[in-house]
Amino acid sequence: MCAVIMGLKTHFTYREPGNVYSLLSNLVFMTVCLRGILEVLHLELPPELKHAGHKQFLTNISAVATIAVQSLSIICHLTGSWTLFRLKNYLHSIATSLEFVVSVIYWPLRLFFTHMILSKESFIPLSTDLSIHLVPVVSLLFDFYFFMPNWTVTIPQAFLITTLLDLLYWKWLDYVMDGSSKFPYPFLNVSEKERMVIFGAVILIVFGSFLVQKRLHSRVCPPIDDTIDTKKE
Repeated sequence: MCAVIMGLKTHFTYREPGNVYSLLSNLVFMTVCLRGILEVLHLELPPELKHAGHKQFLTNISAVATIAVQSLSIICHLTGSWTLFRLKNYLHSIATSLEFVVSVIYWPLRLFFTHMILSKESFIPLSTDLSIHLVPVVSLLFDFYFFMPNWTVTIPQAFLITTLLDLLYWKWLDYVMDGSSKFPYPFLNVSEKERMVIFGAVILIVFGSFLVQKRLHSRVCPPIDDTIDTKKE
């Protein structure tokens, strides 16, 4: 236990492992996200969504990815591990891009075109709604701009990962749905060609958000003398 606690530093730059403030913020945000996803898993789904279950929703998949990154962040700050910090930096970029597209698509439709994002039978309490559709992206961006060096993922890598995740989600829906199922989001209940256009647009939104966040971080955050790739344990 003492060894773990010693991983927390009293004197540090804010963008390295052992940062107690990042640890505490991740702990608080993770608690909120975890509470939200557990509440969602207990919500009754309409008949046309029951076969595929809660695992079909990109929101839930993204929330689980966010919780995993937050957990990794807590561990790397407790241990002071640069190896885990580098891994967290890489995975953080993926989780943030996923959560960004969830928020960008969900909230405009939720506020102005509810029928396109939620079925008539669906009801999500406001606290739960915020916990899974807003808090995750806020928590990741807060950590990124206040406590992290810029993402180490390159632009070509980001585009490749984005495209791969988009295709995997398409295949995942094919796998979990049956003939009686509808798509988890009503706006996807269109022809296959229209759905391909939507998925293509999602690739552009996710990749675009990555480029914007990476560039904005380099402009507004203090530069760091050494890259995290050169750091030793």
